[in-house]
Amino acid sequence: SFPGLSWDSNNWSCAYDSVLMTLISIYWLAPAGWREAFKSFNDRTSWLANLCGNIQACSSLNTQVMNNIRDHWRDILSQSNPEFFPRYGPEMCSVARIFEWICYDSPLMTALEKTCANCSQSFPTPHRSTLVTHSSAWNACATPSQDKDVAIQSWFDVMLWASLNAIEEAGTFMSCDQQLDIGTVYVPSPPPWLVIEILPNATPQPVPSLTLTVQSEKRQCKYALGSIIFHQDNHFTVTLVDGDGNSWFHDGTQMNGMPQHIYAQNEPKTEILHHLIEGKNPAFFVYW
Repeated sequence: SFPGLSWDSNNWSCAYDSVLMTLISIYWLAPAGWREAFKSFNDRTSWLANLCGNIQACSSLNTQVMNNIRDHWRDILSQSNPEFFPRYGPEMCSVARIFEWICYDSPLMTALEKTCANCSQSFPTPHRSTLVTHSSAWNACATPSQDKDVAIQSWFDVMLWASLNAIEEAGTFMSCDQQLDIGTVYVPSPPPWLVIEILPNATPQPVPSLTLTVQSEKRQCKYALGSIIFHQDNHFTVTLVDGDGNSWFHDGTQMNGMPQHIYAQNEPKTEILHHLIEGKNPAFFVYW
């Protein structure tokens, strides 16, 4: 466990608190292979990986030290874009923009593999990219449903289809002049983490699960839920989750920012986690 971040009421910090708590929690849980993949993702994740490693190695870690580290990161963000990341005063900041800053040159790539009806060869379409996925993809691509919610796996699969505009046109393979049948949507190079944004009043509402499976070109990659970030009344909070279904709730305005253990391993564990979002407004699911 580690100390939390306390909310800066003078220079609103809840967006940064929720993202940094997510990063630290995942980094501490992750094996060495994941840490290396995250570090090599781009120069900004490299810097953040070193930051998380230094936090873990700190022998005198406390809330004030954590706050100082957060404020140093805020300085860097604000210098890069003072309009998106205002440094001082009661100013709101977008969590989506923080995640986009982190992943600025390393988008999630998707591809649609099509198979020739004549010669059975497969051909991937040009890749399309997106930094943060949105629940509007469901409305764009799925059959209208009366269901109030949908498992995140079903929703994510639909999002992959919606991210490829080319699915409406099967296309032609010129060497044999045959139509290509739509085949498999996959992620050619699965990133070390996935950030899924849930738009307000999304219908149906995606419900998180402990794991999420993503198809790559040659295999299935399994991701684990790392956090759920909530947004309500102009304030971000976060629930941190480990691989066993244990969870901790962090609100920088409570208990000096110390995470509160809210779900124990010895309680009934289910794959679909309705209880973690009940009565709240989830804004992001983060998988790693």
